[in-house]
Amino acid sequence: MLDQCRPILVSSFLAAIILQFPNYSNGEGNSLAMGSQVTDSNNSSCRVYAASPYGFAPSTQTFMKEFKKAIEAAGCKVLDPWEKEPPKNATRKELMDVGKKNADLIDNASGLVAALDGPDVDSGTAAEIGYAAAKQGKTIWIVGYRGDVRHSGEKGQGKVNLQVQYFIEERGHGVIVDTLHDLTIKIRELRCKFRDVEPIPEDYLCESSAKTGLSTDQ
Repeated sequence: MLDQCRPILVSSFLAAIILQFPNYSNGEGNSLAMGSQVTDSNNSSCRVYAASPYGFAPSTQTFMKEFKKAIEAAGCKVLDPWEKEPPKNATRKELMDVGKKNADLIDNASGLVAALDGPDVDSGTAAEIGYAAAKQGKTIWIVGYRGDVRHSGEKGQGKVNLQVQYFIEERGHGVIVDTLHDLTIKIRELRCKFRDVEPIPEDYLCESSAKTGLSTDQ
């Protein structure tokens, strides 16, 4: 991982914006209507693992901030595998420790949000999707984000690799969205859908989802 990669988790600033303005703009020209309550993402029971290759290059590290902000806008704490970098000349054991740490983060996550941009899905991200989808005894919902306009699925029938899309939609109870605004909305829908598994402030999230006209049972 690069030295430049640093987490940008400014929940207090985001909360102040939401409290001052009923509609929170996500930077894509869309506004997201918030409910009657504001949840501090750092104190939320909702924990979302952010699976992405965005930390590898300076060109995508800036966008990673917006990616994480979209998760926080749903009232969730971001579990960021890029938060702590291994040594530059890491040993095999140190690299394996990174892999274990990431697996532990997924084990403790409510959901996983996966960045799917590129000609093909990043191999590490694909592995994390498969790991979350295969969890036994615990549901980890999964949402994919692909803002890339290129087609990546088989014969134009899918958005990405067929197996990756299957794990997201059939095992992860999610969908693949193409805007950060829709990413926030879908996370909130899934929190509502699984409210019996993980209690949520229903009058905030589920009321807000209802206002969008989107179903929480997709």
